[in-house]
Amino acid sequence: MMINNDHTVQGYSLMFAIVNQGKGSKILHTIAEMGICGGTAFYGRGTVPNHILKLFELADVRKEIVMAAMPAADEQKILDALISKFSLNRPNKGIVFTFPLSAVYSRNYAYQGPAFCPVEGTPWQAVVTIVDKGKTDKVLDYVDDHGYPRGTVIDAHGSADKSKKFFHLMFETEKDLLLMITGREQASPLADLLTDHLDLNQPNSGILALFNLKETAGITPPPSANTAAGGIIKGCGGYSAIFVIVENDKDEAVIQSAELAGSTGGTIIHARGMCPYYGKIFLSHGIEEEREIIFIIAEDEKTEGICRQISGDLGLGPGGAGRGIILAAPICSVIGMAKAE
Repeated sequence: MMINNDHTVQGYSLMFAIVNQGKGSKILHTIAEMGICGGTAFYGRGTVPNHILKLFELADVRKEIVMAAMPAADEQKILDALISKFSLNRPNKGIVFTFPLSAVYSRNYAYQGPAFCPVEGTPWQAVVTIVDKGKTDKVLDYVDDHGYPRGTVIDAHGSADKSKKFFHLMFETEKDLLLMITGREQASPLADLLTDHLDLNQPNSGILALFNLKETAGITPPPSANTAAGGIIKGCGGYSAIFVIVENDKDEAVIQSAELAGSTGGTIIHARGMCPYYGKIFLSHGIEEEREIIFIIAEDEKTEGICRQISGDLGLGPGGAGRGIILAAPICSVIGMAKAE
């Protein structure tokens, strides 16, 4: 990650780029050339709302999602470069969006900023829903029938708490992360729709989180969306999202450390990372190594403690010997998690 003390006032942002399969590595190389080292990519699938395509099992379009942290002062320059190089301002070429980070921990740097949700910027929100695998297609059909975008599906698995083991193995349930980008006016009704359909107010039914976005590109608003007005802007909901990106097979250690600091588990995504800064260069390209992304939702008052616990245990903080990074971002609303007494 590029470190520049001049950016600490404005903080850091987390960028997501969703592109067609085969473009992820090119995005990683492009941002690396601009000084943003340590980007991470993983697979997803876009879903086409066409019943004829679905009949012939062609309704899913393979996608790649690239995520990277960057100084907020540089994000517009980087987004402009990606838009220009990959034609993201044209239909069906991909989308990019960013939201603010409230904490960054790596072996070269630690940044702890204010946990704020952007009230200015784009009129968009990201709706992220974690559901058991097997329910996703029905959920997609349901939201499509009600006029909402079908979104992108990301394969993942859940983590049992540390006490639920058999022969020292963690039980992991297959999960899907459903990511939908919608206007702020549509986000709350969509969240209510999903809450009722998935019964998210009941324990262990799933989790839904809403993020206020800062910058976007490649997203076409629906005809009925009044995006110019911005819609209802929610404040922070008392929770944060923690993204821990580590080497393959380190996910169990991350989960155990997080639980020591009060986490109730996480969702794990298999990924690959660009590592040009470890001296592994082949034909002028960085080696893409296997990675795990552990996605944890935690109460704000526990977030810093969880980050520091993981950072200390895995050596991810300044001066540590571990390889990885911890990113925290504010969530403007969460459904499906009860606050601890």
